[in-house]
Amino acid sequence: MFSKMSNYQLSPLASQDLEHALNLVDKTLWEQIRGKRLLLTGGTGFVGKWILYTLAEAQQKFDLNCDVVVLTRDFESFERQLPHLTKLNWLHFVKGDVRTFEGLDGEFQSVIHGATDVIKKSSPIQTFDTCYAGTRNVLEFAVRSGSKNFILISSGAVYGKQPAELVKIPEYYSGSSDFSLPESAYSIGKRSAEWISNAFFQEFEIRVVTARLFSFIGPYLALDKQFAIGNFIESGLKGLPITIKSDGTAVRSYLYAADMAGWLWNIFFKGQAGAAYNVGSDTFFTITELAELVKQLTGSKGDIQFMGSTRKETPSERYVPDVSRVRNELGLQKEISLHRALERTIEWYRSNNV
Repeated sequence: MFSKMSNYQLSPLASQDLEHALNLVDKTLWEQIRGKRLLLTGGTGFVGKWILYTLAEAQQKFDLNCDVVVLTRDFESFERQLPHLTKLNWLHFVKGDVRTFEGLDGEFQSVIHGATDVIKKSSPIQTFDTCYAGTRNVLEFAVRSGSKNFILISSGAVYGKQPAELVKIPEYYSGSSDFSLPESAYSIGKRSAEWISNAFFQEFEIRVVTARLFSFIGPYLALDKQFAIGNFIESGLKGLPITIKSDGTAVRSYLYAADMAGWLWNIFFKGQAGAAYNVGSDTFFTITELAELVKQLTGSKGDIQFMGSTRKETPSERYVPDVSRVRNELGLQKEISLHRALERTIEWYRSNNV
C-alpha cells in the first residue's frame, strides 16, 4: 500500500448512470459479496473505473461492508484523476504488474481480472505475456488465496476477423486471428487467457466466468487512443475535422458504459461456470454514420474527412456481437440508445472542458 496525493480531478459519474447500472442488478445479488474481500486487476482503466464506481454506489446503498484491493501499475495517474475514489476506506491500492506482483496476502473470496495491454504500445511479446502469463499468475494467486470466483474480462478480439457473411458473432464461433502475425498478439493472448482460466476451472475448485467485451461509449473512454469513436468526439468538441482512417463503410456497434457495468455485475453474480458471454450492442452503424452523428451532437463545423478509398469488391469489415446469450440466460438487453449514449458522453466531456 502507499500514500495518496492529488493534483487534479475529473468529474465523477452522473448519479443517473450509477443508478441505471445498479437497477440492472437484482439487489439481492449484492448479498453474495457482503463482508467479502475482492481483488480487482485492471481497476484503473476504463472498464475498471466503471466497476469501482458502481461498486462504491452499491456499498453506500446496501452497506455491504466488503473490502476491495486494486492491483495497478500506475496508481499515481489514477489518483491524480480520481482522488475521491482513493479516499474510500474500503478500497486499497497495491502497485504491481500482473505478471510479477508481490505483497498481496490473506484470503480473497473473488477475483475480477481485467488487466490488459490493449491501449499501451507494447511489443507483441509483452502484450501476449501480459494476457497469458499475467492471467496465469493471477489464477495461481486466486487458488492460493482461497478464491471461489474468478471473472475474466476478455475481448471480442478472440474471434479474429469477423466474416462478412456473419452479421453478428455468437460465443460459439471458433474463429481466431492469424497466428503468423505479430500484431495478433492481443487477440491470441486473450484466447490463451481464456484457455488457461478454464483449465484452472477444471482442475481447481474455482468458478470461472468470462466476459468478452466489444466496443463501448461513455465517460472515461480515452479520446486520444485507438478508439475511433473517442477520436471523433475529441475532434467534434474541438471543432476540428473528423478524420475517418478508412473508406467509412466498416460496421461497428457501441454499448453505453452504464449498461456495460450492469451487465458485468450480472455476469459476476449469475454467469454460468465455464461459460463466456459477449458484452456489447447488437445495434450496428457504419463508421460514416457514427462520424455524422458525433458531428451533429457536438455541433462541430469541421468536415468529415476520409483517408481510405472505397473498394466495392471488398465486403465491409464488421465487429458486432450476438448478445442472445446474455439476453436469454441473464435477462439483459441494451437499455440506452447510441444517440442518448453519445449525448451523455459528450455532456460529460464538456463538463471536464475537453
